[in-house]
Amino acid sequence: MAWNKIQPKGRIVDIGDGFAPIEVNYVGCKTFSKCSSYGKEVPGMNWHEFRVLHRSQLKFLADPKKLILDGFFNAIDSEEFYPVAYESGPQVDTFLARNCKTALDKLFAKGLIITLSTNAQLEIFVMLNVSKPITAHINPPVEIGKAVASLMENLEQQDGVTGLLNLSNFSSHSRFEKIVVSLANVSTLRQVCQNVQHDSDRFHMVNGFIFANNGISNLLPLNLFADTDYALLDLSGNQIKSHRRLCSDLERFRAKELRLANNPIIKSSSYPDCMKPLAKNFKLVDGVAIDKLGATYTPLNYEIDLECDGVRIDWSNKKDLATFEDSKHWHACKIPDSGHTLTKDMLYDCFFITINHSLSEFFPCYYKFENGEHSFIVRNCYDQICHLVQVCNLELKIPQLVVGEDGVNLDRSLPYYLRMNVSQFKPSSHLDPYERIGKCLDACFNVQDRVLKLDMFRCTPGLENVMVCLSSPPILAKVLDMASRKFMNQCTELKLSKNKITRLDGLKSLRLMVHLKSLDLSHNWIHDLEAIRPLEVLHLKSLTIHGNPVCQNYRMPSEYVAAVREIFVGLTILDHVELRDDVMPTPQKNFLCDVRGYELCEFFLKTFLTGYESRATRECLRKFYTDKSMFTLTCEIQRKDYLKRTRAYATHSSNIKRLADFSRAICAYHVGTDEIISLFMKLPGVRHDFVSLQTDVMHWDAKSAIIYVNGLFEDKSLTTQKARAPFYLAFSRQFVLKVDATGLGIGKNASRWKITNEHLDILVPSPTQLKNAFKMPSAMADPPGAVATQEKIKIELHKSLLFGETTGLRQPWCTKILEMESYDMKNALKRYLSMEEKNEVPLDAYT
Repeated sequence: MAWNKIQPKGRIVDIGDGFAPIEVNYVGCKTFSKCSSYGKEVPGMNWHEFRVLHRSQLKFLADPKKLILDGFFNAIDSEEFYPVAYESGPQVDTFLARNCKTALDKLFAKGLIITLSTNAQLEIFVMLNVSKPITAHINPPVEIGKAVASLMENLEQQDGVTGLLNLSNFSSHSRFEKIVVSLANVSTLRQVCQNVQHDSDRFHMVNGFIFANNGISNLLPLNLFADTDYALLDLSGNQIKSHRRLCSDLERFRAKELRLANNPIIKSSSYPDCMKPLAKNFKLVDGVAIDKLGATYTPLNYEIDLECDGVRIDWSNKKDLATFEDSKHWHACKIPDSGHTLTKDMLYDCFFITINHSLSEFFPCYYKFENGEHSFIVRNCYDQICHLVQVCNLELKIPQLVVGEDGVNLDRSLPYYLRMNVSQFKPSSHLDPYERIGKCLDACFNVQDRVLKLDMFRCTPGLENVMVCLSSPPILAKVLDMASRKFMNQCTELKLSKNKITRLDGLKSLRLMVHLKSLDLSHNWIHDLEAIRPLEVLHLKSLTIHGNPVCQNYRMPSEYVAAVREIFVGLTILDHVELRDDVMPTPQKNFLCDVRGYELCEFFLKTFLTGYESRATRECLRKFYTDKSMFTLTCEIQRKDYLKRTRAYATHSSNIKRLADFSRAICAYHVGTDEIISLFMKLPGVRHDFVSLQTDVMHWDAKSAIIYVNGLFEDKSLTTQKARAPFYLAFSRQFVLKVDATGLGIGKNASRWKITNEHLDILVPSPTQLKNAFKMPSAMADPPGAVATQEKIKIELHKSLLFGETTGLRQPWCTKILEMESYDMKNALKRYLSMEEKNEVPLDAYT
C-alpha cells in the first residue's frame, strides 16, 4: 500500500568528482511498502529513493551492505539496477536509483520484500520520482564504460601471457566510489562485455579475461566473445554453482586455460566429471590438463577445510573417539612438521611401521603438505584409528640411525591429531582404493607376454592420490588375491620388485595362478629366506631376489644357491642366471650394483678365463687390451713344497719389498697389449675349476666396471704334468674395465669394453678348496660338438631378439625371416623391407 506521512521537504546528495549534486524533493512523493503495485505512478527516468529497514538485525555480520545488495540483485534477477549514494544506518540503509522500471516491477511483484542469503527477510520502502535527472548528474552506464576503457588501455601480462583484460574485483574500481556496480548482476556483466566488444581499436589485442572475485554465477554474456581462441578465462573466486549452466554458457567460448578455483562448483559431487562437455573448449582447468582433471582432483584442495570441518581428536579427548565407530565418512590425520623434516614417503613408511597389520587395511588418501602440516584422509579403518589413538597415543615414532649397539633409535616422535568426519564419501568424485587398485591391475597386465608388472606399485599411474603399500602383509595379500582372480589362467610371470616387502605370508591365493612360473622380488626388504618359504607351493622355475639384504647372508654363491634351491626344488633360474650343473660362477649379489653389471661379469669372465687356460688360445685375449692397459702379478708363496712349481709366477711378481735392486721395480709393471700377452705366454697353462669361482661386481655405471674373481685352477706346466698328482693353486683376479666405443652393432646399441687395469694374485689353496677341487665336471668337458650347438642356438636367439627390437615384429615372424636368410642379419633386414613394401607382412605380425 502507499504510505503518506509528513516527510522532510528534501535533501542534497553530494556525489563529488565534478558531478552535480542530486536535489531530492519529497514534496508530493508517495512512499510504497508491502504492496505489489505502484498504481498510476509513472517511474520514468527520474531518481527514486530506496530505504531498507533492517532494525540492526545485521550488525553482527561481517558485511551487511553486501548481504542487502545481493538480496536486491537476486530479487530483480537480470534487470539493470545501479544503486547510487548508498548510505548505511543503524536502522535503515538508503540509496538512490534511476532508469530502473523493470527492476521496480520485479520488486513490487515480490511485495517489496527481499530475502537475504541468511534467509532473513527485509522490508523495502520506495519513494518514486524524488528528483529529476539532469545531464550533469552521475550516469552509471557511462562510468562503467569509462572504467572499462581505462582497463582496455592497460592490458596486463601474467605467467608469460600478454593481452589480459583484468576485470577482477570490478566493483572496487576507483570510478565506482558512489555507485554500486556488481558483475553478479547479469545486466551489468552484459553492459561490461558490450563495452569491451565495442572498443574496436583495442578489442583485437585482448588475449584473455580475468573476471575473478566478482560474485558471478551467470556467464551468458560471455557469448559476445564466442568462437575466438583466447589464452585465459579466469573465473576464480565467484559464485558458479551449476555445472549445467556453466557448460551451457561457455559452449562456444574457447581458451587454453579456464580457472575455477574457489567456486562452489568445485565442491559439488559432480566435479570434476561435469567438466567433460568443455573438453574441446579448454586444454587446462586450474593448471591441470582437462582430460587428467579426475586423476589430480583432491577434496583437500576443494571440498574440505581442515581448519574447521569435522571433530578434532587428540590426547585430551581420546574418549570421544568411540562416537565414530560406525562412521563411513572420511577422517583426516594432521601431523605438524614445521621444518618439513619428513618427505611424503618417509611419513608413510613411519605410519606403516606403526599400524597393526592384523587389523583393517590402511589406505592414506589425498596427501597434502601445507602451513607446516602433513595431511591425509582415510576411511573404513576405525580399528586402525583406535590402535593409533589408544595404543600409540597419537605419536609417530621416527626411526633414526645412531652409533651404538642397536643401530636404530626410536626415541624421536611426532605428535599428531585427527579430525573425524571431515567429509562424506562421494562415490562419483572420491576415490575408492579397491576400485582404483582393480583398474591399475588391469593396466599393469601385459596380455601378450602374460606378465603382471607390479614393480614399485605405489607409483603406478592412477594411484597418485592413494598410498597402496605392499610392505603391509594384509594389503599385499589383498592385492595379489585380486590379481589372482583376475588373471588366474593367464599370468605366467609376476614382478614385485621395489615394493619394500619384508615377508610374504598369507599368499595362498597365488596358487590360483596355475601357470605362474616366474617371480621377481628383487630390491625389497627381505632379510631371511624363511620370509619367502610360503611361496614354495608355487612350483616356480625362475626366482629373482637380488638386491635384498638376504643376499648378504651368504659368503659363497654356492651356499646362496643351495639355500634357495632347498626351498624351491624345481628352480632353474635364480637372479636371471641359469642354474647349470657344469658352469661358470654365479656373481655374488652386491645389491648396490645394477643387475646389468652381473650380465657383463658373466659374459666377460667366461670368455676371458676360457681363453686364458691354454697358451695356444691366449693370443685371442689381445682384443681385451689397449696400448695403455696395465697388468701386475704377485706371488708371495713361501712354502717349500710350492716354491719350485710357482717359480714362473714369482719371477714376474711385482712385490717391490722383495726386490734387492729397486731400479727393477718398473719391470714388474706390464703396459700395453704386446707386453701383457708376451708375459701370458711365459706363464703356465691352467685349467679353472669353474664351480669354485666366486665373483663380485664391485662397481658398474655403464661407463666402467670393477670385477673381482677368486677360485682354484690346476697348473698345467710341464713340471706338474710329469707328476702323478695334479697341482692346484688358488688365485684372485681384479679387472677394471672401461667402455672403449659405443653405438656398435646392427642396432647401434652395443658397447666395446677394454681392460685398463688388471691384477693377478697367486695363492696357496685352502684345505676346503683342495677338498672340493673339481668335484663337478666343467663346461669345458662337454663334447666340442655339443658346445658348438649350444653356442649356435644362443647366437640365433640373440639375433632373433635383436631383429624383433629393430622391426617390431613378433618372435615367430622374426624367426621365419631369419631362417629364410640363414640368420644373416643384413639380408634378413633387406627381405623384411621388401616384404613390407609389398604389403606381405600382416598387421598382427607386429607387437
